[in-house]
Amino acid sequence: MFPGETRARMRRAGRREVRREWERLQGNPYRRLLFALRAKYLREAITATPLVNRTFLELGPGPGRFTGVLGEQTRTLLLVDLSPKMLGEARRRIAPGSPAVVHAIVADAARLPVRSGRVGAAVALGNLVGFVEEELDWVLGEMTRVLAPGGLLVVEAVDGAVAGPRWVSPPSPSRLREALSLPTLEGSMKRLLCEGWTEAPSPSANGRSPHHFPATELRRRFLQLGLQVTAPRWVAPLTGSLPDLVNEVGRDPVLFQRMLALEETAGRDPGSSRSRGPYLLTAISRASGGTSDGPSRGGHRT
Repeated sequence: MFPGETRARMRRAGRREVRREWERLQGNPYRRLLFALRAKYLREAITATPLVNRTFLELGPGPGRFTGVLGEQTRTLLLVDLSPKMLGEARRRIAPGSPAVVHAIVADAARLPVRSGRVGAAVALGNLVGFVEEELDWVLGEMTRVLAPGGLLVVEAVDGAVAGPRWVSPPSPSRLREALSLPTLEGSMKRLLCEGWTEAPSPSANGRSPHHFPATELRRRFLQLGLQVTAPRWVAPLTGSLPDLVNEVGRDPVLFQRMLALEETAGRDPGSSRSRGPYLLTAISRASGGTSDGPSRGGHRT
């Protein structure tokens, strides 16, 4: 799945690397904003899908950023990662007293040791698909294969390959505070985007940046696998590229909640911001189950 050196490094990840990865995802308002949006979208996708099978699969959980969220929704959770240390840390994120039974599996996402039709939901957050390179079709094929009929697929990627809007003149902290303090979200959006926000070509000379995957391309691959695809949900399309600004203004808890609501509104309606950046794409396997035509290299089955 990953290049050989990357795969080996992930397998060797020790306690220090696990702790560094967890700290990278924790703490400041910017990181909390991104987490809150992803967690909300994930919960909403699960709640909106009438899942009969409540066994869930999380691919590449890392230190368990979203493992606790999934543990709230299921009684059986399969965690698949290349790093035993990461898996150990992810298991710790299940709330004490939770009825969820967690199975930690050291394996490659392109070779899932999971039976076909075994899980009701398969989740891959953290832009896993942006790093699997030439084995993306294998990974998506494996995720589809293990889904039960009517199962849910949730994948995060980063769309940096298309022309889209960006801040030519980012808002100042005072301007952002002013916009967030207006009485309606519509007014906040208009005030924030009235200047300094413009259409611009991708910075990538060849139209595609490393590890970026256009939402239109991922949707096309989902459709090829016979999945029913929903619209993407964008993660912080307005302030996602402005971490310093978010950290300064987001220290105010009232403004932070307002920023969260504003980004959620923009993320639901790509037309309002013509989004680019991180997004979650969800799909449902058809009643007859995931396609059996895709590639599969799984080993033994759990």
